Amino acid sequence: MRPVGNSSSEDVFALYLMSNALLAQGKSDEAIEMLERMSTLQPDTALTKTHLGLALLMQGEEPDAVASFKSAIELNPDFQQADTILILNYLY
Repeated sequence: MRPVGNSSSEDVFALYLMSNALLAQGKSDEAIEMLERMSTLQPDTALTKTHLGLALLMQGEEPDAVASFKSAIELNPDFQQADTILILNYLY
């Protein structure tokens, strides 16, 4: 197995899958590390910013999570997942 870490799209996708698995297991610290790494490799991806926001919310880091969601919306104004989570965060 090849180590994950270069900027190829396969490695970014592998990081995405691993971060989702970690979030599902409640391991938000580790997921955040993966998502921040993804953000470095592909800084203009709304999906990465949205998932980073979710992981930050899981840790109770609401201001950072909101900033991440807003960043996702700025990158892609039509990305409804970030909009929805941001609105729900303010409602509850």
